[in-house]
Amino acid sequence: MVEPPARKKREEFSLKTKLEAMLRYARCPGVFELGIKCGKRFTSLRETNFDHIMRNEIKPDGSPENCRPLCLDCHRAKTDKKDTVEAKKGRNIRGENKPKESRPIRSQNTLTKAHRDATKQRHELGKR
Repeated sequence: MVEPPARKKREEFSLKTKLEAMLRYARCPGVFELGIKCGKRFTSLRETNFDHIMRNEIKPDGSPENCRPLCLDCHRAKTDKKDTVEAKKGRNIRGENKPKESRPIRSQNTLTKAHRDATKQRHELGKR
């Protein structure tokens, strides 16, 4: 069986990169790919999610050019409608979503036929 390639480590954005992105975008740009225009004003880092423009699985890049601040609602919409679907497709292509091979469940109390026969013979020998 061929092992799927190892996943690349997620490249998180540094605080410096996040601040640069906040300066570049004073308001939430929305999600162009989904036709979402937002315009909410960013007030703090806590109320802002930072999105990888080029999905992290494709290009693990924590640079300011790949960072886009989004409000919580826009980031949730993008993750639900776009990223999750694309990530699932990628896992299917890499073979990571294949079901595990199932083995029959065997109770610990169940003895094999050979073991039952041997136990029966010992029991019969003890009676004599």
